[in-house]
Amino acid sequence: MSDRIFLLYRGIAVRTEWQDGKKWPVWSCRSCQHAFTNPQPSPNQLEKYYDANYTAYSDDHGTTDFDSALRTAKKFHEFRYVRINQGLRILDVGCGGGFFLRICRELGAEIFGVEPSKHGVKTCRANAVPVFHGSLTEYIETKPLPFDLVTCNHVIEHHPRPVDFLKEMASLKTPDGKVWMSVPNASSIFSRILRYRWHSSDLPVHLHHFSIHSFQKAVQMAELNIDNLQTASAGSVPSSVSQILRYRFLLPRRLTLPLIKVVVPDNGFIETKINKTFNGEAILSLTQ
Repeated sequence: MSDRIFLLYRGIAVRTEWQDGKKWPVWSCRSCQHAFTNPQPSPNQLEKYYDANYTAYSDDHGTTDFDSALRTAKKFHEFRYVRINQGLRILDVGCGGGFFLRICRELGAEIFGVEPSKHGVKTCRANAVPVFHGSLTEYIETKPLPFDLVTCNHVIEHHPRPVDFLKEMASLKTPDGKVWMSVPNASSIFSRILRYRWHSSDLPVHLHHFSIHSFQKAVQMAELNIDNLQTASAGSVPSSVSQILRYRFLLPRRLTLPLIKVVVPDNGFIETKINKTFNGEAILSLTQ
């Protein structure tokens, strides 16, 4: 094994419903700061974590108020940091319960999703969201028409071979089309402090933990060009600070979180500063 690879930590699942005591070894590369679970759990091992209660499969994933989210999206012609124009043909890969696509449809886009989970597909179909049930590889075999925009929100880190996955997404866009992606930022300040306890480490379903550098490298290996790269925290800074106080000083979140939200409001100075220094909790990228 290369001397550039070292054991970063052995972590357990943070989600309460997943806490079974099993430890997952996460290794890291000194060159690109990319971290990954090694050995990777098998699909059979992961199946019990991707059950009907997995939050991405709910019809309100990302918000509890569809109408409020839609009003904001219509005001800015944007949702989930993605510009949505009338008539845009959009494919959302790993679409979960289809919440993003439902908003895009209301903004006048032509929508389609790909989702491997039967639970996510069930939610999509209940909301009349057109979806292919299966893997991206299987969907490509159907020879679909190309899309103006291919999106993928917090999905790549779940895939065992992320570069191959990126290449597949790129193959589905028009010559002038774009690929929009978001992954957790494992080089963020809170990831470095909290390690496996950071909410977006999300063991064991997150197989890869991208740094800014390793994400850029993966995009380059997939022969894509980055038009825009930024980080965002979407109001998660108070939660991460509260986690630090919980694990370092045993202060309960029910007491600290309300106070921290007053001091660190969403989109306030601290969050803006963190994002500008590429320490935000998610990496956002628009590529072509």
